[in-house]
Amino acid sequence: FTGGDTFAVLERDRHEGLLVFSILRAAQASVVPAFTTIKAGQTQRFSVHNEQGQIIAATKWTAVSLQSHTDAGHGSISNDGVYTAPDPETIGHDSLRVVITATYNESGVTRTASALLSVVFESMELAPRVTVVAGGDFLQPVSLNVSTLDARPVRWALRGTEYGQFSENGHAGLFVADARSGKKALVAQQIEAHGSEIGVATVLIANGQQMLRIEPAFVPRARKSQAVQLNEDSTLLPGLRRRWKVIGGEGTVDQQGRFMPPDRSVVASSVVSCEVVNNSVVLASGYSVIELSQVYDEPGWEELSMFTVTLPGSADNQRSGNLYPNGYQQVRLQIKTQAIAVDGNDYTLSVTERASMRLVDNDTRQNLESVNPSIEGIAEEDDQAWRVSLQRNRFELAGAA
Repeated sequence: FTGGDTFAVLERDRHEGLLVFSILRAAQASVVPAFTTIKAGQTQRFSVHNEQGQIIAATKWTAVSLQSHTDAGHGSISNDGVYTAPDPETIGHDSLRVVITATYNESGVTRTASALLSVVFESMELAPRVTVVAGGDFLQPVSLNVSTLDARPVRWALRGTEYGQFSENGHAGLFVADARSGKKALVAQQIEAHGSEIGVATVLIANGQQMLRIEPAFVPRARKSQAVQLNEDSTLLPGLRRRWKVIGGEGTVDQQGRFMPPDRSVVASSVVSCEVVNNSVVLASGYSVIELSQVYDEPGWEELSMFTVTLPGSADNQRSGNLYPNGYQQVRLQIKTQAIAVDGNDYTLSVTERASMRLVDNDTRQNLESVNPSIEGIAEEDDQAWRVSLQRNRFELAGAA
């Protein structure tokens, strides 16, 4: 079609021949790059390209982080499309998803196009960092993967005592434990990945139940120079010696259970175990997983002072309304929220939190499903009585003046 428009099929009917219902969709420009990843504090230039690949001018640029509760968490973007990510001190997350939107004019019509940007705190990610598998005759293999911002190759190596075999394939690896892993109630195989940073994964092979409870069992965000106090269950076999040690990752622990994260930056989670020992025999053990991170969690709201759902312009103080039961007339709902300030600071709901709001059927307590955008409403044969949409359709709005 002229102008690059596309023929978009909505419905087909083959009852007595072929009847096709369709619309013409205008060709859309695109934001380039459509998806990319940068590190906290770095910049990325975006541009708008038409369907022929030519750069066209944008009248406005916006950048919105899907997770952030503060203005600083969104980063900033200049009038010429250069985005600056939040710095490492304010990113507040291991990674952010940021929607970059350009507004542009085409033949007198204002249009928008978007791209998705990922902002990461660390330039290398290793997953999973800690895995627990059951020992025995049928040992589960463990797959590991590394992602990096650059094209630097990754080198893998088993660290310390080896309890199995490791095979590598570029940024992926596979560890399979063998009979050497069955000699203790709990053994830890450490696996190093050397790329743009150093990563350490730990595979825990549990050959029996871990009877000793360690609190906390999981510690998020353990930072350099900030000690973490771990506590074991003193009521289990009281009076017998406790032996603390780091069996996975990095850091140190003293014999009072005080863990100190490593000084150097490493992509890892540490595993600290405590054993109840008598005459050099381990009678019980347990462990705690400690996530090593230099990320400071973004502050956010804690309670809402307002959460209302109204029908603007309707009767009964905007609390009730009527619409035709034809499946196509819409009624407008407005949801308002207000968070209570925390320590004098105001925080907003993130885009992800707002998107998680759902209308619920009062009888079934089930979430209302969305309208199929291609038909603008609820089809006659649809088994759903109610559906929702974020877009207004072309039919008369219920309650409209």
